[in-house]
Amino acid sequence: MSLVQSIFGSVSSGDGPTSTLFDAAVVEESKLVKKKPSKKKQEKAKQDDDDDASSSSSSSSSASDEKEKKDDKKSSETKKTASPPAVQQQSAAPTKPTKPKPSPQDEEERTVFVGNLPLSATRKTLAKLFSECGKIVSTRLRSVAVAGIKVPQNRAGDQNLVKKVCTNIKQLDVDAKSSIQGYVVFVDKESVDKALELNNKPLQDDHPDATRAVRRIRVDRATPTMDPKRSVFVGNLPYQADEATLQDCFVQGCDLTPDDIVGVRVIRDSATYQCKGFGYVLFQDSTMVATALQTMNDVEYMKRPLRVKVCGKSLKGRRGEPKNRKRNLVANNDDATNNNNGGSGGGSPQKKQRTSTTPSAAGGQPQPPVQSGAMKRVARKEKSKTNKRKRGEKKKGAPGKAASSGKSKRAVVDAKVEKRVKKLRKRAANGMGKNRK
Repeated sequence: MSLVQSIFGSVSSGDGPTSTLFDAAVVEESKLVKKKPSKKKQEKAKQDDDDDASSSSSSSSSASDEKEKKDDKKSSETKKTASPPAVQQQSAAPTKPTKPKPSPQDEEERTVFVGNLPLSATRKTLAKLFSECGKIVSTRLRSVAVAGIKVPQNRAGDQNLVKKVCTNIKQLDVDAKSSIQGYVVFVDKESVDKALELNNKPLQDDHPDATRAVRRIRVDRATPTMDPKRSVFVGNLPYQADEATLQDCFVQGCDLTPDDIVGVRVIRDSATYQCKGFGYVLFQDSTMVATALQTMNDVEYMKRPLRVKVCGKSLKGRRGEPKNRKRNLVANNDDATNNNNGGSGGGSPQKKQRTSTTPSAAGGQPQPPVQSGAMKRVARKEKSKTNKRKRGEKKKGAPGKAASSGKSKRAVVDAKVEKRVKKLRKRAANGMGKNRK
């Protein structure tokens, strides 16, 4: 039943006003009703509708994401401005103070020097050796005589790299030095006293080129202990001198034990690591110094006689006098001459120095101050400087002849030669040396 029929009701067929009216309504309804599209058009329409829906959904999703980002920013800003009380308390809490860096002096007090180490020693073995004494901060090896190795061309001339590589692979120069040195840094200062107890401890040397199978290490503080009362100076040492062999020499010569000697120091060159020719031996007791001076002087060590002397303050200059002794002697000599002459010029008279007033053998007059040999030499030198003839200046007297005798230079020289010849002939006639009559 159509829309028009529902409105106008059912009408009978026939010609009349109602039928015409009905026909007009049917025509209008047919105009209003659209034709159904084909299947292809329907599919295209569906695809267009889907694209529009996806674009609208993507635009809506992007818009929603932007809104969420804005909301997150606002919420973070509000959190920063108004943080909860727990967070405020944490921020207000004081931070932990950082530990101050140890000073070089403090680190030196916690450092131990280890000498006469075997060639096979490494940083790990050194740390293991002193691990019982306390916690260790670091260990390092020094004074290692390396044999040399090729390095890359871009690192040519880098001696530090050469030393590191040769030390790690144990490519050492045994002829220059047969031992190495090391340092151990502890955490506490109390560990240093425990480490010093390991002095003279024997260690096995497993290096294939080692000259000794066992070496006694020398443990000391970073600043070496110097006690002249318990030490002796050892000179005339060969270039190949070694701490271990020198210690054995003193132990055998003085009839001591290895523990009686605290340490042996051989002074070496910083570049070649060879001995400079002298060293020091430190004993446990000062009474052992006397026996070492009596028995070890002129003792042969590596085919050379040792020179053993007492340790003490070295004398400055010659014969214990200060280095500027000549200046002092000249000044004293000038003062003495000025005092004897009663002062110089028109200035105020200088104060007279004390002179010896011992009476002479002839009369009671005081003798002039006695001059030493050095003062006489300096005074003679100063006098010769004043009387020295300048360059180009002629000698006093007649040219070509001596002023006193009137002889020529040639005659004076001949006379001197003849006098010398006569003297030599006389000595030859009387005999010379062991054959002298």
